[in-house]
Amino acid sequence: MVFVDVMWSDEFRNEVHRPIEDGLVVIVDTFRATATVPVSMCAGVKTLVVLKDTSAARKIKSENPSAILAGEKGGLLLPGFDVGNSPYGIRELMKDAKNKGRMLILNTGNFSRVLEESISLVDGSVICGGVVNRKYMVEYIKKKIKSFKSIIFIATGTYYMEGETYTTPLRTAEDLLGCLSILDGLIKAGLHLNLNERAQNYLDDHEDALQSDESLVNSLLHTHYAKYLLKIDRETGTTTNRDDINVCIELDSCNVVPLAVKMNGFLEFTQARF
Repeated sequence: MVFVDVMWSDEFRNEVHRPIEDGLVVIVDTFRATATVPVSMCAGVKTLVVLKDTSAARKIKSENPSAILAGEKGGLLLPGFDVGNSPYGIRELMKDAKNKGRMLILNTGNFSRVLEESISLVDGSVICGGVVNRKYMVEYIKKKIKSFKSIIFIATGTYYMEGETYTTPLRTAEDLLGCLSILDGLIKAGLHLNLNERAQNYLDDHEDALQSDESLVNSLLHTHYAKYLLKIDRETGTTTNRDDINVCIELDSCNVVPLAVKMNGFLEFTQARF
């Protein structure tokens, strides 16, 4: 049976110190990066590059003026960027036919770091998603299950930020729920998995949230980070984060599985084939 673990990004960083052979890593950052990626691909983005460094993102943009530069810090749009780390904003941009097929440069902090760390330690595949493409993540893993000895779900987590100052690290419940919703789908699909104690305990602890789509969405909306994003809206008099949250909880709305690849020194996402 395939071994399964569910970890926070700091646990992955502290516990995994050697390459994972024939493994699959599933990265979940529910609000918003791993909704932004599949939503963008479904909307018509041709090439999606992910970078941790803002200066590097700006440099690629200068070399590719037609590219869409997306990013945020603390839930706020970065100066000079076309759009935030915003599935709603990018989907709206892509409604304009002239934007179809353009490159998207996505600059995020925590998600980019977790992506870099995982792809450097996996001799297998790294995919990302959440509840927006849950059904298709399950289908992909079912089709590919014989290729993997282990599956590690990484709940990306984030930091609670005041302005641009990082304060107390916060483990974000919505990322864990995103991981568990996919794992729960695999179990309900009849896959025989060898869950370690940590993964089983998480499933047991969140049994109520996983009972139905309605309970899952309700739990996501009541997480700390969802409330933080909505607080920014109230303070700025906008609906930007509310619009994003509404997209992020559109269950099974994206029929893609983003697969991370390293191309020309950059991390890109391509659509997994299965």
